[in-house]
Amino acid sequence: MSKTKLAIAISTALMTMSLNLPAAIQNDLTTPTTVEAGSGVIIILDETATPTTVEAGSGVIIVLDETATDSHVIIEIDLATVDKDSAGSINPSVMESLTVEHIALLSADAVSGLTAEQIANIPANVVSGFNKEQLSSIDPDAMSGFSAEQISSLDPEAVTGLQAEQLANLKHDAVGGFTVELFNKLTIDAVAGLTLDNMGGFSPEVINILGMDLLSSLNKDAFIQMPDGDLFQFFLNLNPLLVTPVDIEAFMPVGWTIDVKTGKLHTKHHHHHEHHKHGKHHKMKLRELKFDITVLPVGLTLPTLFDLNSTISLGGGAEAGDSILDEIQQLLIDKGLTGFNIQQEEMGNIKVTGGDDVELSLMPDSDGVEQLEEGAVPEISIDKKGHFVFVTSSGLRIKLRGAPKAPKLLLNINPGGEIKVNKKGNLKITIPSLGRVIAGRCDPFMLKAPAGSIPGITIIGTPGIDEVAQMIYEDGTMQMLYPSVADEAESEEVAFPYIKNGAFQFKSNGHINFVGLHSNFLWDATPDFNIQLNYTAPQKTPYYKWVTFGEVFEFINTNGDQQLFYAKPVGDEAEFDADEE
Repeated sequence: MSKTKLAIAISTALMTMSLNLPAAIQNDLTTPTTVEAGSGVIIILDETATPTTVEAGSGVIIVLDETATDSHVIIEIDLATVDKDSAGSINPSVMESLTVEHIALLSADAVSGLTAEQIANIPANVVSGFNKEQLSSIDPDAMSGFSAEQISSLDPEAVTGLQAEQLANLKHDAVGGFTVELFNKLTIDAVAGLTLDNMGGFSPEVINILGMDLLSSLNKDAFIQMPDGDLFQFFLNLNPLLVTPVDIEAFMPVGWTIDVKTGKLHTKHHHHHEHHKHGKHHKMKLRELKFDITVLPVGLTLPTLFDLNSTISLGGGAEAGDSILDEIQQLLIDKGLTGFNIQQEEMGNIKVTGGDDVELSLMPDSDGVEQLEEGAVPEISIDKKGHFVFVTSSGLRIKLRGAPKAPKLLLNINPGGEIKVNKKGNLKITIPSLGRVIAGRCDPFMLKAPAGSIPGITIIGTPGIDEVAQMIYEDGTMQMLYPSVADEAESEEVAFPYIKNGAFQFKSNGHINFVGLHSNFLWDATPDFNIQLNYTAPQKTPYYKWVTFGEVFEFINTNGDQQLFYAKPVGDEAEFDADEE
């Protein structure tokens, strides 16, 4: 086959629909007794139903397997002859098999005909094959197909060809794919094309290099109208050595102010019950804590957490005694908990100690913090999901979730295993000693392990009823782990069509509350600890399905992994507090 041609195998059923094959040829697929040729289509099958090797030009070969019960289609595309019109007609699934070499063969005219759906299907590592001329020719509407992973894979020299109209159509998340190196290759004219919907997607690293020359090139009206969370992220991550409070004062939207001497930000205040799209409250993401991930031992994966030793100010820097963590410490004192101390450890965990050997391990909620209305009463509480909530004297509402005690210690008691902790505090643990992969959430309180306990992970109880894991550390303390989903975001996104109110309520003990789409019942679901890897073939669309109706359902993710849930009705729809955050 010529190196300028691309051969793709996909299902016959799909191709008979997308290629609109002549009726005679479609019929021949189900009763293959002849050889049909013409219109670039060749069907080969001999009398014994044995496929025949053929040479085909730029067309389609349909070959049935030796049982004549299934078939595959090979599309042979001469890439050197593809133009704008023919490029747009290529089935999007074909793009999944492109290589860097194939991209290099496409003319700029052909690339200009690609659609957003086609772009989205190109493997991330393959988009690195686009040169400057090709990238600059992509239709602005098609730019919405790019993902962050694809953007980060682009050739830096090719990025110099991007134009304002193209950047205007990138999705918010895709903008986050620009590395510092790639961003520096963008022209000022191109940067001016960013909109209020996507300019807030830049990573903290990119925002940190912006000086007034680049800030001034942004559409100022769009900047001021960005969602509050994006504005907050921008201001916290700007570099005070490159941008001063006086410089940034002109970029303050209505309701926001900045102290030109200290750089302290005063944002719009929100009532706690004010919420936005999908019932989610307004949240602002803090500056992230930086640590060297290369120091993590093999088998340990940790998320990047918010830095509570920062402030709500330009650049997020803190002077002694005025950080967010200092505000929480003062709140503990004001509430009479004078013997308690709170600190953030190297990897981001929040350690609280005090009283009679009381020790808690927590982590900041990844959704961010809320700035409440003036006059909000400082308090410490536990919300309906079981998470700790602190409202500081400055009106910041901060949620902390249970987290594993010093994750390195957890790895020590699971020799040869793997531990993955995500931003929501969900753990996925591979336990070689038990031959199991489990998902769970940590109780924040440390307990004293029973005398004679051996460090390790032990699972006790009955699935769906009282099953828990005891994580016994080498220092003699013990932490309980409750069964949970492995990934809250994925679980909720997939569940959206199945439930009312559009949301699961994930409890701190791992349980999930929801209202079924076709019922008025409030359900409580307890996850099974076990994750059955590769239970099915990989799934393009993950799904939920009842295993035993009204009692047990399963979740199958894109990898084909299965997790069971034990469900029971616990009330009616009116008892579901969709507003609880």
